[in-house]
Amino acid sequence: MSSTTRPSQIIFFSHPRAACHLLERMLSKQPGVQVLWHPYAITRPAQIPLFTEESIAAGIPEESRKPYLEAVEQGNEAWEKALSGAKAKDDTLFMHEHPHFAIDVDRGLDYVTKEWNTEKPTDNYARNFTLFPESVLLAPGTTVLLNIRHPALSGPGAFKGMRTLEHSWSEPGFLMARHLGWQREMYDWYVSKGITPIVVDAEDYMSSQEFVRHLAAKLGLSPEHCVFKWEKVSQEERAKMHPMYVRLQQTLLDSEGMVESKVRRNVNVDEEEKKWRAEWGDDAARLLKETTEASLPHYEYLMERRLRL
Repeated sequence: MSSTTRPSQIIFFSHPRAACHLLERMLSKQPGVQVLWHPYAITRPAQIPLFTEESIAAGIPEESRKPYLEAVEQGNEAWEKALSGAKAKDDTLFMHEHPHFAIDVDRGLDYVTKEWNTEKPTDNYARNFTLFPESVLLAPGTTVLLNIRHPALSGPGAFKGMRTLEHSWSEPGFLMARHLGWQREMYDWYVSKGITPIVVDAEDYMSSQEFVRHLAAKLGLSPEHCVFKWEKVSQEERAKMHPMYVRLQQTLLDSEGMVESKVRRNVNVDEEEKKWRAEWGDDAARLLKETTEASLPHYEYLMERRLRL
C-alpha cells in the first residue's frame, strides 16, 4: 500500500484483557510500519501505589505523584521520538497502549471516589482523561483504533491479573483499570475533534480472518500481510521474557494462531456471577458484577459503533 494512503500513525488504545495482543500479533508484519509497544508500561510501578485505599483516602498526596508524572513524561518523549522517526522514513507508526497507564491523577481520583457507580448514560464523555500530549494525539494523519469486549469477560481477567499476576491488588486500582468507560471517553473525545475511531469487538477479531483483513484495509494497511499462523513461543524464548508478561500472555504464547475456543457470545451476566462466586467468593463476585453493570452502557454504546463486515 502506498505511503500516500497510509496514516502517519495508528494509535491502538486497548482495553486490558480483551485479546489486544492477539490483534497486535495479526497486524505485526505490515510493510512500512514501525511498532511502538506500550511506551507507558514504565508508569505502572509508580501508578499502582497512587490507587491504593490509603492513597485514595489521603487524596493521592502530591509528593507521591512525582515519580508517576516523571514516568508519564518519559512515555511522552518516547512516543514523540518514535512518531518523528517513522515520519522521517515515510513509515506509519503503530502505537499500542492502555490509555489508563497515563491517566490524569485527579481524573482517576474523581472516578474511583465519586463516579464509578453513579454515572448516567446522558453524561458528557467527550473529555481527554489522560496526560498524553494533544499534539501527538491529534497529529496530522492519525487513525485511532479502540477495542472492546463484554465487561463480564474482560473484568475477571483484570481481576485475576491484578490479584495473582501483577500483585497490584487494591479495589480502587481495580475500579480504575477495568473501567470500559475510558474507551468511551476516548471515542467521544476524538469524535469531538473530528476523528472517528475504529471500534472493534474482541469476539470478531478472535474468530474471523476475513474480519481482520477488513480491519486492516480500514486502517490503511495491507490485508495480504495479516498474520494468522505463527510458531509457539519456545521455552528458551520465554526464559528471556519478564515472568509477569509470560503469565499474562500465556494463551497467546501457547498458541499457533486464532484460538476460537476462547470466543464467547451471548454472555449471561447472572451465569457468569455464579462462576465468580465459586472461584473467588461472595465479595469478589459482588464487585465483579457491580463493575460489569457499570461498564455495560459503555460497551453497548461502542458496540453500536463497532466495525462490521
